Amino acid sequence: MLILDTNAILRYMLSDNADMAAKVNEIITNNRVMVRYEVVAEVVYVLEGVYLLSREKIKDSISVFLSVPNVKTESKNVLLLALET
Repeated sequence: MLILDTNAILRYMLSDNADMAAKVNEIITNNRVMVRYEVVAEVVYVLEGVYLLSREKIKDSISVFLSVPNVKTESKNVLLLALET
């Protein structure tokens, strides 16, 4: 199982770099990947602080990302609950 970092998740979610987004999409499509709580927290921080996305948009985007079948985390329910606050 591969572990995704913040940069990979951001490229995948934002598609702001087509080449990198395609590579991350290929990795996620062909492998089970793990996402750590700390990485999700950093993704939220960057989306809010750098990209100025609303909390609602961030919650929706991460929820969609976590619903991808090959994306695993310690507990999706805990992350989804944390996004509600």
